Amino acid sequence: MTLIVDLRAIRNVRDTIRNVRDTIRNVRDTIRNVRDTILNVRDKIRNVRDKIRNVRDTIRNMRDTMRNVRDSIRNVRDTIRNMRDTIRNVRDTIRNVRDTILNVFDTIRNVRDTIRNVCDTIRNVRDTILNVCDTIRNVRDTIRNVPDTIRNVRDMIRNVRDTIRNLRDTIRNVRDTSSD
Repeated sequence: MTLIVDLRAIRNVRDTIRNVRDTIRNVRDTIRNVRDTILNVRDKIRNVRDKIRNVRDTIRNMRDTMRNVRDSIRNVRDTIRNMRDTIRNVRDTIRNVRDTILNVFDTIRNVRDTIRNVCDTIRNVRDTILNVCDTIRNVRDTIRNVPDTIRNVRDMIRNVRDTIRNLRDTIRNVRDTSSD
């Protein structure tokens, strides 16, 4: 009879040891998962930081392009003023009509070229703005994923806590069983 009880106790201890071993493996695996998730979050944060830097650089480029547009507009204004002066000179200088008309045509060509340049610059500004919008959308999407990742880390931490509690309870049971 004592032999049967002793064998049962030994089996219980053996089963408890196996449970403790499995629990320790589960804790180890959960800790690895938490570490991997934390590394993943760190990488995502770095990705967001890099995208923010790209947005900053794009905005700086856009600022420079806007300055170029401003300068081109000033050139157009100056060209238009030159045209006005040329037209006044035509009115005032009838004797030199032929020479003055040639000057007007030259000025008109300059205005046309300047207007083309302004149009090209405006197209470039539009493209830059579209690129900034795309970059901002990408940053927004990355930021939207951060809460899910944080929730996953929180759930894994809870799993580790529960596994540690189960391990503690199992160890208590082993201790209580062995003291009986």
